[in-house]
Amino acid sequence: MSSVPPALKTWAALHIIALCKAKTETEFNNAFDSFIAPEAKIITNGMSLTRDEYKIRFRGQEFDEAGAAVDFRGAVEVPNDNKGGVDLSYQTGMVGVFYTAIIRKKIRFRDAPVERHIVSSMNMFIEEDKRVETHGSDPTLDARRVVALNEVVRETEPTPI
Repeated sequence: MSSVPPALKTWAALHIIALCKAKTETEFNNAFDSFIAPEAKIITNGMSLTRDEYKIRFRGQEFDEAGAAVDFRGAVEVPNDNKGGVDLSYQTGMVGVFYTAIIRKKIRFRDAPVERHIVSSMNMFIEEDKRVETHGSDPTLDARRVVALNEVVRETEPTPI
């Protein structure tokens, strides 16, 4: 049985969800490494960040999440036209997504969960990372990674009443 890798918009959404819902450092690191290429060019709120700086910023504080809800409000994709003749079993190209996320922490304040609210507009250029070992033609392995990312994001922690 063969598996077809997801289209660009779906691929991006699944990776963002995995990052937001990661409850351990290992889960987060695995999700991040399968999403962002090692030499990715990253701009967040107009500032150039290294991959490590972006990783810390995306993760936020310590690993104390109780859960997360991610809602995609819109997405657009522009697949590469594949004129180079490279036979990929998946799409590469550009994706733009707009999403909101509410990340609930385990700690509570006045019996209410403490939350982190995120609103993000993220534009990504996704290419095949040739360093990723795909073990031949295994269709379940996806070597796509974000090589360029431009994000406008706002994070807040509402104060419980």
